[in-house]
Amino acid sequence: MKSLQDLGSWLNRKQINCQQRKTQAETDLDELGIEIDVLRTEWAAQIKEQTKPLVRRSANIANKIIEEILALHSTLNSYKHEMQKLEKMLETGQYNDGMDINDATASHAELQSKSNRLQLVIDQKRKSLDVDG
Repeated sequence: MKSLQDLGSWLNRKQINCQQRKTQAETDLDELGIEIDVLRTEWAAQIKEQTKPLVRRSANIANKIIEEILALHSTLNSYKHEMQKLEKMLETGQYNDGMDINDATASHAELQSKSNRLQLVIDQKRKSLDVDG
C-alpha cells in the first residue's frame, strides 16, 4: 500500500513540475510575441516533412541515369576537344576546311553554349541520383 502512495506522490510531483514548465514556456512565448497556433502549425509541418516516406528508386533507373551521364560526359569531352582545336586555329591564324576567323569564332561560341547547356543537364541528372532527390 505504501508503494502505491509513493507512486501517487511521485506522479503528483511530476504533474506539478510539468505545469510549471508549461506556464514558464507560455510566458516566454508571450514575451517573444510568438503565438501558440503558429508553433502548432510549424510543428505539424515538421512532423509531416520528417515522417514522409523516402523516395524509392530502383537500381535499373539509377543505372540508366548513370549510363546517360557517362554518354553526356563523352559528348562534353568531344565538344571540349573541338573547342581546343578551334582555339588553336584562332591563336595560330591557320584555319582548316575553308574556315576563316569569323567561322572559327562562331563555331567556338556555339560549342561553348552547347557545352554549358550539356553541363547543366549532367548536373541535373547527378542531382536526381541524390538520396534527398
